[in-house]
Amino acid sequence: MPEKVFWSQAYLHGLFDTPDVLREMFKWAGLSTSVSVDINKQREQQLERLANMLEEYLAVDKLIEMTHSFNEIPKAQAHNC
Repeated sequence: MPEKVFWSQAYLHGLFDTPDVLREMFKWAGLSTSVSVDINKQREQQLERLANMLEEYLAVDKLIEMTHSFNEIPKAQAHNC
């Protein structure tokens, strides 16, 4: 009689975000690394890089101005409320 194999999928949010966890997992897998990665620092650097690129290549001030104009109610509509 063949054995039944059950497969499941799991998502472990943030599991690999902790340098200590990564180091232990590498150790468990028989790998060694002398490089420690601070995922939070790396994420912050990447977000800063993205923000700088958006500021450089997009008219951010115009986008902000447009979002403010969406929140304004025209005077004609304001009197009908």
